[in-house]
Amino acid sequence: MNSDKAASLARDTAMKLHWQGRPPHVVFAAGLAAYRMLMADGEPVIDPDPIPDPAPDPVDDRKFLMFHSTNYRGMPNLRNFGFKAKPDIHYEKAFGQGSVMTAVPSDSHLRKMAEESSQVVVLDIENRLKQNEWQMTPSILAMYERTLANFKLFHPDRKSKVCLYGTTTRREYWKALRGEGSSDYRKWQAVNDGRATLVNHVDYLMPSCYALTNDKKDFETFFVAQIKEARRTGQGKPVIPFIWKYYHSAAVVDGIARTNIKPDMWRHILDLCHEHADGLFWWSIQAEKEEKWADLDIWDATLDFIKDVQTGQ
Repeated sequence: MNSDKAASLARDTAMKLHWQGRPPHVVFAAGLAAYRMLMADGEPVIDPDPIPDPAPDPVDDRKFLMFHSTNYRGMPNLRNFGFKAKPDIHYEKAFGQGSVMTAVPSDSHLRKMAEESSQVVVLDIENRLKQNEWQMTPSILAMYERTLANFKLFHPDRKSKVCLYGTTTRREYWKALRGEGSSDYRKWQAVNDGRATLVNHVDYLMPSCYALTNDKKDFETFFVAQIKEARRTGQGKPVIPFIWKYYHSAAVVDGIARTNIKPDMWRHILDLCHEHADGLFWWSIQAEKEEKWADLDIWDATLDFIKDVQTGQ
């Protein structure tokens, strides 16, 4: 990376901390650290988390909340850019008994998971629905409710935020594009009505809003519908959509599945999150940890978005 661009990005890092009210010596140290890392083309030459916070990151539901699960090589600490502390995501296999759709994990298993979890926790229990062709039967619904209730009960932090990925409302593309009032749209709403009691057991609603098309207008229609449905049954709780820098494997456009989203489309997705939701969750898969941060072409668009959010633009 050339020195001018590295200096510009390092200045953005320092300004972000200045907006947060960090003391001058911290701002200077962070800017210098960012510059050194960027000049090394993303290879960490310093501690990648140079400004550790001594206390847990407070979560203020009144603000636009940004979470992530990314883990790129040489990446900076995204808390320096306004992201919250990285939540824990517990996937299906962590719960055990995955072959029995209605089985609730044992108290001892859930207690151990909860005690080792961060303040914000996302439970991803979707394979049991896939096994049942996405039908939320009463027995499966009861399994979800008991698992969520017990996990929250066992979490040692009474202020913890326990969430459920993508299940309080079902992700729908074609029905969403049919439009409110259509027969297909009403069928979708009926499915979501059958899951509404799950909302009683979560703190945030986290609908799956991965990109299924590179058509901005169609994606916006899809995205806004997912958020509206989450709000309709959501009891006023914050809506934090999951987004990803790749097009989803179920993409409806030929040839784009699992390909990188271009920066302008990524910025469009970020703007939709800010306009219609209460935050965002930037998700990534395990394989992405082999990718270099310096090669991440959506970061400039992300940084511009963060600056616009911070300055109220």
